[in-house]
Amino acid sequence: MSVYTKVSQSELATFMTDYAVGELINHQGIESGIENTNFFVYTQSQQQKSEYVLTLFEQHNAEDLPYFIHLMQHLADAGIPTARPIPDKKGVLLKQLNGRPTVLVARLQGKEPKTIDANICQQIGKAIAQMHKAVQSYRGGTRAHSRDFDWQQKTANILLPILNKEDAFLLEDELVWQQQQQQYYKNLPLGVIHADVFRDNTLFMEGKLTGIIDFYYACNYVFLYDLAVIANDWCRLENGDFDEDRLKAFCHAYQSIRPLNSDELQCWANMVRFSALRFWLSRLKSEMNPPEGELTHLKDPEEFKIKLIASRRENLTPSCFL
Repeated sequence: MSVYTKVSQSELATFMTDYAVGELINHQGIESGIENTNFFVYTQSQQQKSEYVLTLFEQHNAEDLPYFIHLMQHLADAGIPTARPIPDKKGVLLKQLNGRPTVLVARLQGKEPKTIDANICQQIGKAIAQMHKAVQSYRGGTRAHSRDFDWQQKTANILLPILNKEDAFLLEDELVWQQQQQQYYKNLPLGVIHADVFRDNTLFMEGKLTGIIDFYYACNYVFLYDLAVIANDWCRLENGDFDEDRLKAFCHAYQSIRPLNSDELQCWANMVRFSALRFWLSRLKSEMNPPEGELTHLKDPEEFKIKLIASRRENLTPSCFL
């Protein structure tokens, strides 16, 4: 959600005449996030003021985007707190602005949670389990996981020559281990997953979950991966260790709605480690090849190096689900 493509007030005002959402008042760039350009958009119709989020896609091709946009619409219809895409006056959801594929969605109220406790982890556990059940009726196509093990290997090949010896050894050793684990993931339950449920992709108001946002890494992959991403971001302490209360609250809440099968329970620790490697690699890649953009926001790869090292040493069991 950085700003790579600038949009002037006059350009946006012209664009917004295609929508029946009132007159444009103002817009503001959103600096959190990584890959797309996002703006808050404020409009007024008669006596009513409304707020939206405008996304200009910097990485995705236009033909890839209906998968994400119709998924958001499907989840909103199912009662999952997601941002509903807004059609223009002709019913079109995906448009173009300044040479970029563009979508307008309703702005959800709330902010990223700054303090994470067991109650918040319980809420996200229930919401993701409900989402995993809701996507079973989604018929909007399929999309491969863009950050799977093949991507990890290719990215590592680019990074290894420029990493320090310690990081290079860690990466090479981890890749060997991860390759051996891939066979165990083939029979795990799968469906559409978010694949990026970090705290900054959620909204809370007065301690209650109001939104899950930024579905643009969504793909068809094993459900367990979503859980591993959340555990690594929401349930770990700064030293990389798990906060047991938060982890149990999250896992128990998910399990109460969509119980894991025996294969998932067996693969739990491996998937947590797999997720940590994925985000360490992507952050290293962004750090060494930073994208250009106004208000660009990059995340520290050291955070996930610490989490990866912790996941390699810890004896994580599926007891948190039981």
